Amino acid sequence: MSEMMRGLVSFPNGDLKLQDVPVPVVGQNRFAPHDVLCEVEYCGICGSDVHKFLAEESEKAKTKHVPAPVVSGHEIVSVVRAVGKNVKSVKPGDRVVHEIVTFYCGH
Repeated sequence: MSEMMRGLVSFPNGDLKLQDVPVPVVGQNRFAPHDVLCEVEYCGICGSDVHKFLAEESEKAKTKHVPAPVVSGHEIVSVVRAVGKNVKSVKPGDRVVHEIVTFYCGH
């Protein structure tokens, strides 16, 4: 059985549930050599997450290309736990801040 973590999961019908989800594993997807697995220490739920949750169906349709369910939150401080073989800029144990552009707020 894979290791689990807690995540605030957003479902296509707009429901949000705090539940256990599998911890991603470095090396098991098409980006494997460039993977960086981070353990989240702090995560903000920003305005774009709230806007998406409260949006009209026509607005939610704009993000249908994002596979659901999805774990919410994109303002993150974390510790690097594992890296793919091509990653040279960070190493396990490094503390990092994620700058993730969302489709909703564009920042």
